[in-house]
Amino acid sequence: MKKSFRAMFYTPYLMWLALFVIAPVGLIVYYSFFNISHQFTFANYVTFFRSGTYLTMTANSVLYAFLITLISLLISYPMALVISKLKHRDLWILLVILPTWINLLLKAYAFIGLLSHDGLVNNLFELVGLPAQHMLFTDTSFILVAAYIQIPFMILPIYNALTDISDSYIKQAMIWGQLTGRH
Repeated sequence: MKKSFRAMFYTPYLMWLALFVIAPVGLIVYYSFFNISHQFTFANYVTFFRSGTYLTMTANSVLYAFLITLISLLISYPMALVISKLKHRDLWILLVILPTWINLLLKAYAFIGLLSHDGLVNNLFELVGLPAQHMLFTDTSFILVAAYIQIPFMILPIYNALTDISDSYIKQAMIWGQLTGRH
């Protein structure tokens, strides 16, 4: 394939990336060096690094992102691996994609119904003799709901990568594992 023909396919993606990712981040960085009066200053960064509140919020954001990613990965990788071995893979991938078609606001309201004081989860707790718990609007519920939303978006690329692995590589890895005593 000629380079110019390949570039034709990359151009829309690069334009989208430049317009909707790089440009907004660049504008945020640019405006962070100016105060309300549009004068150049480092005061915003001084305030950020001296404020315990801003640093705590940043640390919490990084921690939550790590936990959401970890939970999504722990669920998505085994699920993608199992789906990649199934006979009716297309059906299972469709079932993974279907929740992404539901509006995010509807998902939020569904979780409010599930996790509220009178919700399904507390009703199940009471059914088995456990006291009702306050689960709505907690850090744990936020992490679980965010992980639930991200899981399909992690399953699909992992599934695609797993289905692209040739069976000869897997057989060779099994042979080498047996030869070295690891299996």
